[in-house]
Amino acid sequence: MKGHYEDPYLGKNKKIEEAIAAFSADASRETLASVLAAFIEVMEDDGHLLLAVDMVDQEGVGIPGTAADPVPLDRDASYVCQTISPGDGRSYLAGFTSHEELHRGPDTDMISDFMKPLFQELLTNEALSGILINPWSPNAFLLTKDMIAVMLGAAEGEDDAT
Repeated sequence: MKGHYEDPYLGKNKKIEEAIAAFSADASRETLASVLAAFIEVMEDDGHLLLAVDMVDQEGVGIPGTAADPVPLDRDASYVCQTISPGDGRSYLAGFTSHEELHRGPDTDMISDFMKPLFQELLTNEALSGILINPWSPNAFLLTKDMIAVMLGAAEGEDDAT
């Protein structure tokens, strides 16, 4: 794949993908607990997620470019995370466990971000209800703020993730 970069922080996300696939096949309390446990394990090992983003200039105007055609860096740029609204009035971040999952959908720019601070910040964002993991996959998984709070609490030793 042209321009493909192997992100070393994504390597352990296979555990998450496998747990989500098991949950998709059997949506039980036990398999849900396994998904959350996989997220906790990878998060605590400095795991990352890829986030779909739009590049914008200082005034918030979109800058043309795609993952295959990088944004020119001749002007100041930042990014805005893309969200998905499934029609229920809620918005979710679009998050991906791998480059392969990201490229299942429309071509987009992306960033790789540490899970733990991402999840901590997400809990404080009133406009978002969670993060949709691998939204273009048959095994898409909705990680709600409640689930994130449980994971962060378990990671801090407050609760069990089950």
